[in-house]
Amino acid sequence: MVTFADRVAIAAGRHTTDFPTIARMWTSQTYLVPVGQWDEGNGVVIVNNQEALAAWLNVETIPDSELVATGARYEHRRSLLDALRSPDPAVRRLTAQEAKRLNLDL
Repeated sequence: MVTFADRVAIAAGRHTTDFPTIARMWTSQTYLVPVGQWDEGNGVVIVNNQEALAAWLNVETIPDSELVATGARYEHRRSLLDALRSPDPAVRRLTAQEAKRLNLDL
């Protein structure tokens, strides 16, 4: 784990698969403060309440680099998305074929 987004990715994965963990707790929705959303496909945290998240993390500001998950899975997807924006039609065609082969919805 390198970034805040990496921690969010792990927590989201555990939550959505009902992974056994002692870190899960139930609470009333009135105690929760929405701060953002997790974009699993792109591996990014989309922050909607910067001040509340920064206060909870006990930092003044949250660098953009902390909101991007690392790891081969996310980096591979981002590189394919970049290649799809290439000015070279051959690169775009090969990238689309690779995404289809990997069953990726880009």
